Amino acid sequence: MTTELVYRGVQLRQSPAQSETPEDRVFTLTASTQDLDSHDSIVEASWDLERYQRNPVVLWDHNFTFDSGTLPIGTMRNLKVNENNELVGELVLASEKANPKAEQVYQLIKEGILRGVSVGFYPRDVRFEKRDNREIMILSNNELREISITPVPSNPNALIQLRSRAKGNPVKTKKDPTTKAAPPMSDYENACAYILGAVDESGIPEDQKEPLKTDLKARMDECMQAGETESADESKSDLERILKAVGAKSVDAAIVVIEALQERGASLPSVEKSLESDRLAKLIADGERAGKVTPAIKKKDSWKRAVAKGFDAVKEAIDLLPRATFLPDDTEPDEEPEVPAASAKSAKSTLVRLTAEDEALCKREGIDPKKFLERKRALIESDEL
Repeated sequence: MTTELVYRGVQLRQSPAQSETPEDRVFTLTASTQDLDSHDSIVEASWDLERYQRNPVVLWDHNFTFDSGTLPIGTMRNLKVNENNELVGELVLASEKANPKAEQVYQLIKEGILRGVSVGFYPRDVRFEKRDNREIMILSNNELREISITPVPSNPNALIQLRSRAKGNPVKTKKDPTTKAAPPMSDYENACAYILGAVDESGIPEDQKEPLKTDLKARMDECMQAGETESADESKSDLERILKAVGAKSVDAAIVVIEALQERGASLPSVEKSLESDRLAKLIADGERAGKVTPAIKKKDSWKRAVAKGFDAVKEAIDLLPRATFLPDDTEPDEEPEVPAASAKSAKSTLVRLTAEDEALCKREGIDPKKFLERKRALIESDEL
């Protein structure tokens, strides 16, 4: 739904049966609840913790102040959603030697002065429900990115911006309590919002961002309009075609590419070029292993032209090429007798035979084998292959 972190905070709740000694520097806390907050929003307990668990550090105030306090002040352990749908865990503060800021936080918590806990996350799904004449924004399928100890346990601006963006496609439910909750936004909408936002955050040159976003948005709108009359499978197919614009064949692969752009600061054209180059290299290598692409073939201008045109042209040429049988080890002799070019081509073409693959192709497509063989020989004589 958004490419910016959303922050949600609660008051730090220490366990009433706190048994840790000061040396342990451990606090049991609740990081998030499903309570309705003052911004008319609810963060559902549908947490994706996998990414955070790989590096479960705790920050001071979301690292908003770039000083020595930007180092982590501790880690989280035993993080989970409990039976009350609360995100709970144990804060283990770093030692004073490791981070002096952690010691300050420790003393402030012990004295009851510092009580704010805040989580930073990406809500993948957003929906709206009507409750007691209030429009409630519900965030779900939330990917946890970070946990902070903070003096102010919420960021209203982030939620206000998210509400404004989501209002473009609100999904409301009726007041009737028997009515099921509105479904979350579709994968299509999430992917569109994610991709357009990621373009802004990527390393793509500024002059390329707007044209790319405009093109993607136009295709997405086209797909959305078509989706009103098409089946779910057809809509999914449209989405996959759109995502290929960033060099992927699926939604998941497209997101990987976008995140790679963000992490590496690479430009989209260079990524596309790299993907195409790898694909073409594999095709040629397969042709060499099959005995079709030989050193002699690769020296020809016609082959170089096909390579310059790209994958489709090379594939078509390889499909028509026979397995090389006229020279041992697919190599040319150091010296060849001088013979007229036309005679050499004619002699070489007469050695061309239908391969097992050719015969299978002719049978499958209903092609006359004799005509197919004549065409292959003609191509060699005309130096097209």
